[in-house]
Amino acid sequence: MTSGEGLPRLTPHDFRRSFAVFFKRYGFGSSTAIKFQYKHQNINMSDYYANNAALQAMEELLLDADLLELLEEEGIHMGVDAFDEIYNETEHLSGGGGERIALDKFQRVKNGHQVYMSRTEIEELVRNKTIAIVKLPTGGYCLNPSCSRLCGIGQFAAEKKPCEFQVNTDKTAKELKRQNKRLIQSFRAMNEGDSMMQSILVGIKQKIKINEALMKNHDVEFIEFKDKVHGVIVITEANNG
Repeated sequence: MTSGEGLPRLTPHDFRRSFAVFFKRYGFGSSTAIKFQYKHQNINMSDYYANNAALQAMEELLLDADLLELLEEEGIHMGVDAFDEIYNETEHLSGGGGERIALDKFQRVKNGHQVYMSRTEIEELVRNKTIAIVKLPTGGYCLNPSCSRLCGIGQFAAEKKPCEFQVNTDKTAKELKRQNKRLIQSFRAMNEGDSMMQSILVGIKQKIKINEALMKNHDVEFIEFKDKVHGVIVITEANNG
């Protein structure tokens, strides 16, 4: 743009689309994370943004070099902060990846190390792409940026087997406490005995209880959720004695 020209005409959707493209392009998250954040009904729309991110990567020489450098540096700083939280700040770790790191941290402390890894060491590994991480929308981290699993970001617990790349910190557990408050509100608003809603309510309750188990592991105080799904008959074994 030359001197005297007006600013380009932009709409809110232009900013929304640009954010999604750069979010995916610079490794801040996956198409699944975009779908969750933007409330897309279909993953194909989220993949559209991801494809634009790949196209933008091929054409990035046409973009402002200072802007590209700024985005690259911000991504590095976010990665360093995340790994520093995991390695040196949080007291408890859970998830498949978190449990492995916790075991390694224990061994290092036992051997006399004050920190798992210094910020300087972490930054060097992040810059040369030896380690990478993405923040999940509802808390926690994934050590595999190309992973397409939901990892608990939806309203239901789709997979019971824990992800080997997921890491939960004490901060994650506190975020889940806020998430559970919203899930409980949704559960109670829908729990009116409608048989069509029973499977949905069972799924939400399962998610709430899984979050409670994680919070317990991180010593986060909470009031246990004990609501029952209205209309569901619980059959217990008769006492034959």
